[in-house]
Amino acid sequence: MSTWRERGRRLAERIPLWHHFAPLAVLTFLHMVVLERTMRGADGIPERVIPYDFSTSYARFLIFISDTLRAGALPIWFPYGHAGSPFLVNPQTELWSPVTWLVSLFGGYDLLVAQQQLMLTLLAGSFGLYALAFVLWKDRWAALLAAIAYNFTSARLCNAEHLDFINAFSLFPWVFWATDRVAHGARWAGPLLGIALALLVVSGYPGIVLLSPLWFGAWAAWLLATECADRAARRQFLRGLALALGTGVLLSAGYWLPIAAHLEVFARSTPLPADGALGNSLVFPDLLHLVFGTSTLLIPDGAAADMSMRGLYFGILAFALALLACLHRPDRRTAVLGVGLVAALLMSLGSGSSFRVALHDYFPILNLSRFPAGDSRAVVALAGSLLAGGGLLAVRDDAQARRRLTRVLLGLAVILITGPLWLKDAIFAGTSATSFAQQFSGPMLGELFVVGLALVCLARGTRPGVLVACLLVVAAIDASVHASADAPLYACSPEMVGIQGAERMHVRTFDPANAERPRVDSANVNASSNNDGFLNKKFYLQSYGGFRLKRLDGLLDGGFRPFLVDGKRIVGFPTVGPSAANVPTSGATFQQQARPVSYVISRYLPDRVDYSVDLTEPTTLVFNETYFPGWKASIDRGPSAPMLEVAGGLRALRVEAGYHRIRTRFSPGVFWLGLSITATAWLGVLIWLGLAIRSGRVRKTSDRLQPAA
Repeated sequence: MSTWRERGRRLAERIPLWHHFAPLAVLTFLHMVVLERTMRGADGIPERVIPYDFSTSYARFLIFISDTLRAGALPIWFPYGHAGSPFLVNPQTELWSPVTWLVSLFGGYDLLVAQQQLMLTLLAGSFGLYALAFVLWKDRWAALLAAIAYNFTSARLCNAEHLDFINAFSLFPWVFWATDRVAHGARWAGPLLGIALALLVVSGYPGIVLLSPLWFGAWAAWLLATECADRAARRQFLRGLALALGTGVLLSAGYWLPIAAHLEVFARSTPLPADGALGNSLVFPDLLHLVFGTSTLLIPDGAAADMSMRGLYFGILAFALALLACLHRPDRRTAVLGVGLVAALLMSLGSGSSFRVALHDYFPILNLSRFPAGDSRAVVALAGSLLAGGGLLAVRDDAQARRRLTRVLLGLAVILITGPLWLKDAIFAGTSATSFAQQFSGPMLGELFVVGLALVCLARGTRPGVLVACLLVVAAIDASVHASADAPLYACSPEMVGIQGAERMHVRTFDPANAERPRVDSANVNASSNNDGFLNKKFYLQSYGGFRLKRLDGLLDGGFRPFLVDGKRIVGFPTVGPSAANVPTSGATFQQQARPVSYVISRYLPDRVDYSVDLTEPTTLVFNETYFPGWKASIDRGPSAPMLEVAGGLRALRVEAGYHRIRTRFSPGVFWLGLSITATAWLGVLIWLGLAIRSGRVRKTSDRLQPAA
């Protein structure tokens, strides 16, 4: 009777991915155990909530998209903040992500579902790191250790409040892996690379996306020089890259076409000065987080960057193994990963890196983010995690490497023990002794415990396989212990985030009566509390986000604030002759001359508003919402025509006397053009991928049937 091992081998021959089931199952189990409190909850509220921008912005974007789609409308206009804003040209909404549409249509979003998606995205990115590490080291357990380090690195986990950062850095390993497969001639890799690039564009943080060609280009150049044996192979690789890049551009056309067409209409469309863009940068003492896995809430003196941008830790054991790989493996892959790690470290320093400053000086398009440290930080952990996998191989295969790792761990233990003696006065002098002890002592003791376990494993482990298994267990303990050090950045109680009880603010219906109430006003035009409009479908003058129409700023400067807050949804100005009325551009004059209109709002959806009006004379109706190209209106079911812009930024429509039914709809041509290109591209790439996979299977079957020489 065959053994279980023989059965597993035969199954792996039939299903190649079965070979990786065990390590991926271990990674999934560890992820679920460590982060399970952020993935369960009740009534749409997680037991532990991701605070800050995730709960106040990103999750609400997803909820608004879901509610709108399930109401039979398109979420391309947001009427509940900034006095109306084109949602389709906000680059951080996740509107064009296929994941967003699938979840919206087949279940719908609430805060719990949005948070579960983010946590599963973290895991999917670690699967990509596993795949990348496996093609580099050809060893499942080295790949598993690398994936564990990348899964729980503070470079990703601490940034959970920014969904687009998580998306980008979860897609990075897949892009690197697919590029490697293209270099090795895999036919299915081209369409997969195109899909990964498109997903990065539509769901990643714009600053990271703009900088990503630096990393992907360097990786492609290295593969071209080292993995392509001759001119024909290089031509094939470059052709595959060009096709994948073109595919990514077409797949993401619905996202970038409207943005490119209307880039000048936003308040954030002008790049920041280089000094302003680099103002929130890491400092060299922040690099201590590579060794000291303290909470990023412990900020070095003189630092300016946001606390969520400081994470660099990917495990004290993984760090030791990465150092060992650099010391013990004199091969090209280790060298290029080491160079990449150092380059990413320098880029993470923002204004502390002359190269990064030069990029911002010569390429102003990069100056969209005030957190340049975040753009490259996870690349440090990515390169370090891959090096850690190589270090584990060295330990398994070479007794001398084990002795070197022992010395590295002993050196790190000395640093951890002596650290508090000088860090408090030299780096964290401005931190109180109590805060320093709370943020430093616990994680430091955890690291010492992990280092001690690793030393015991090295001293007692005589069989290479047992030693590798023990070190993997130690790495899992390391990840589990230090995931808790930064819990305030990704796992807060609902009460701390301001959520009380069930999700009482979330209503899925779009009530026209809300439009008749005054808008909620705040002093700051970017007010995070006013993002409640995504949930309760009430109207606010402000909304939190840097991308707002310049028209709104002009209206506020022109004195239209009272009208936008308290004015009726429609007012009228007498139409004289064939042209529209002369609508004043001064808010005070506008309100003096505006005439009341008899109207009823019968429907109010994000992309469509229906009115009934009764007019005694030809009137230019002015609607209490900002104008944007693409708003059209039809009167009494007649043909649609573009609406007018009056008063420097309000929508208007000329209507004859009498009773009329008016349908206004936001339907910009650039949206439908982008949607057509994207939909056609998705159909084409899925056919391409299917044919490539089928061709590969046919070729493998043919090779197996060939008689032995």
